[in-house]
Amino acid sequence: MTGPVAISSVITPADSYDLITLDEVKDDLNISSTADDAYLQRRITELSAVARQYMNRTLQVEAVRDQFWLQRDPYPWQLPGGAMPLQLSRWPVIEVALLIENDIELVEGTDFVVDTEVGQLTRMLPADPYPTRWRTLPITIEYSAGYDPVPPDVSGAVSRAVKNQYMGRLRDPAIKSQSAAGIYAASYIQAGAGATAGVLTPDVYGVLDGYRVPVIA
Repeated sequence: MTGPVAISSVITPADSYDLITLDEVKDDLNISSTADDAYLQRRITELSAVARQYMNRTLQVEAVRDQFWLQRDPYPWQLPGGAMPLQLSRWPVIEVALLIENDIELVEGTDFVVDTEVGQLTRMLPADPYPTRWRTLPITIEYSAGYDPVPPDVSGAVSRAVKNQYMGRLRDPAIKSQSAAGIYAASYIQAGAGATAGVLTPDVYGVLDGYRVPVIA
């Protein structure tokens, strides 16, 4: 048994995908001048993209369209199928603007209910208050979802990542340790030594793990 065929598209994109603002980073670093603004903004955008890729999701609010085609057996050997509940591609859900099942528009609170925190839709029947399965029919949902503002633990983690790069911007990032006891000695981080080496620190990844969407290959 495979899951439904699902296609997600963005209707209204976020204004920015940065997970923290330049002013917030400068405040964390106690910087009042504008001399390093360009550098800091590049690092904010870069590390926000790294975090977004690691989490496998976008946290900013966007209007999205999800389309589902639930699995069903070939005619005439059709067996009852469906889904209970239906998992949206984004959460938390702010508002469901439109839900169409097989060309029929459904009404929230009557035909379905929304678990906004986890982005799940449960099908209801007007004549029966007990939840039922979504039938094997084409379903289209248009809704808005995301965090406004970005959760403070995430923005704080990205700020720490920016600070790490800012403080070490003139240091060779491949150097693991140095010694001056003899003439000179240095050890270097091997390329590819761990999936997170040289990008984000473990404490940052620890915060992002709380928002990460698992991916099964």
